[in-house]
Amino acid sequence: MPKPGHITLTTKGGKNMRTRTTKQQSSTPAEAFHRRLALDIAKAISLGLLPESREEAEVPSKPKATVAYLRTATADRRVTRMSLERQYQACEERADALGLRVSTIYFDIGVSGLSERRPALDQLMRDLSDGRIGHVVMADPDRLARNWRLEEQLHKRIRSHGADASSPCDSQQPLTERRIGDTTSD
Repeated sequence: MPKPGHITLTTKGGKNMRTRTTKQQSSTPAEAFHRRLALDIAKAISLGLLPESREEAEVPSKPKATVAYLRTATADRRVTRMSLERQYQACEERADALGLRVSTIYFDIGVSGLSERRPALDQLMRDLSDGRIGHVVMADPDRLARNWRLEEQLHKRIRSHGADASSPCDSQQPLTERRIGDTTSD
């Protein structure tokens, strides 16, 4: 039997939740709002629309970042600028096609795609390890590596950290068909 001045609602788990009602004559608009809000929340819990406790509530995870990796083997300013601009535009287009937005750019200038040790690539791999990166886009697979074995190894490292890697040509041909025997330098 509910006590006078109280409303009792039974939740799914069989627990009783009491919400106190007050006399309407002394309430301010803010008090009335909060009282109505408490009643609405209690009703939503009883109908199973809201969890009964914070522990039951699913906390949405923060979306992982999408990053771009750019690389050019030449250090010539004019050529490098144009190359990086084209690469970035291709990365943005790929991210848009996937419904993503590039938030950070990693770029190596004057570094061969045959080299495993590159400052920006090394930093990208370190940043991947903290789990905040969800997708790496590049203009072309040879920006990541000019050797298909190295490219495959880097893709595996990226995936091992829970991220995906893609470029505009990923939908055209599989990794092994695209890169077999390519050891040209850039």
